[in-house]
Amino acid sequence: MDPALAPWTRGQEEYLFLINAGIYFMLDRLADRFQSEQVRMVGRSFRFVIAGHVLVSLWLLGLNDSSPVAEQHLFEWLLVGAACAFVFASIPRQMKNFFVSGMLFLAIGIYRVQQEVFPGRAFWPVLLVVAGLALMLAATNYAALRVALGRWARIRRQ
Repeated sequence: MDPALAPWTRGQEEYLFLINAGIYFMLDRLADRFQSEQVRMVGRSFRFVIAGHVLVSLWLLGLNDSSPVAEQHLFEWLLVGAACAFVFASIPRQMKNFFVSGMLFLAIGIYRVQQEVFPGRAFWPVLLVVAGLALMLAATNYAALRVALGRWARIRRQ
């Protein structure tokens, strides 16, 4: 890309992909307001590229050697935050592509932050994995866990 076209990007196309993702998000929101099912379907198709445009761009900007070090660290932390945002945004609308992309890039982001900020210390990423597995296990056995906790609370009151 010619830096003269958009000098603020310093020749990095990833910034333009972030702008594209914003445009796709606005088009998705706009199309969702129409009564036509076809227009809403077109709007939903934009959702398949939004996560990739944002998360891959943030990841590549964090890897770019020509960026200042402070900017690289900013993009590493932004990747973790954006990945979490995509995971949580996937819940109300059950968008599996947001969830999968978010989880993948959350793992990449946590690994990169751990390597840069906490080199040689793997305790907290391992703790996050164990906590995540415990939450998944609790979510799959929610009904049984709720009954058991209810019984335990009744026994404690007596």
